[in-house]
Amino acid sequence: KHLVEEYNRHVRTCPDSFKKAMYILLGRCDPAPLNMRNDWLTPDSDSFLWFKLRLVWEEDTNMPSWLLAAWSGASRGVAVGLDDLDAAKPWTATRLDKWQRQMLILGEDHFDEGVVGGAQGLSARGSGKILAFFRYLLLSLQMEEAVGYLMRTEEFMLGVHAGLALNWYGLIRRGYGWDRPLLSESTLNLNTLVARYISKFAKASPIEAVYYLLLLREPEDNYLSRADSHASHRMFVESIRDLLLTTGDYTTLLGRFPSSSPQRPPTT
Repeated sequence: KHLVEEYNRHVRTCPDSFKKAMYILLGRCDPAPLNMRNDWLTPDSDSFLWFKLRLVWEEDTNMPSWLLAAWSGASRGVAVGLDDLDAAKPWTATRLDKWQRQMLILGEDHFDEGVVGGAQGLSARGSGKILAFFRYLLLSLQMEEAVGYLMRTEEFMLGVHAGLALNWYGLIRRGYGWDRPLLSESTLNLNTLVARYISKFAKASPIEAVYYLLLLREPEDNYLSRADSHASHRMFVESIRDLLLTTGDYTTLLGRFPSSSPQRPPTT
């Protein structure tokens, strides 16, 4: 509180951008500072995102009234609530979910054209532009949206592998059911995504396709509800069944028991 009061009295109109930045980072004093040299302090989009995400209020308790009042004044509002404040100006959201929504609304072009809060952009094109926005979505903890974004671009294969890697570390909220869309309500239907991907090479490389399906198995300590755990197991079994029917390569996938040679172990 002392930092905010001191900032409002002496620092808000100070020409020293570095001094102003230190007060803002330590005390969350101002979501939209005036006359700040962003080209010095946040010369690229990575720095800008770090600076702005540092201001997001993610405490278990509500934002104190004195801090809310300071943010309201900085956003040129008058005694507004959190929802009104979050909608006041881009990049001034108080909560992470609102901040993430602003990112999605502004989209990849906003990060490409060098207009991110006055910071110099990446000026990337093609796949470089796609990967840049994918990275920013990850940095803002939008894992499912990041994978879903790649799925809609030319980097679909990368989206599959990124989804599997994030799922391995428990960073993806998964949805279950063949009738569910690939991305809905901040959940990713990874089973459908992988099934769509392996359909391109399953007949030619059935063993590689099995390896992809094995990555979809949930660990025993997955903390899923009974319904989701059952749905996950059912989708995994059905994926193996569909692979068998699609390839017809029962010998490779299930093994065989010839009378004249040792038993061949099955892939599955």
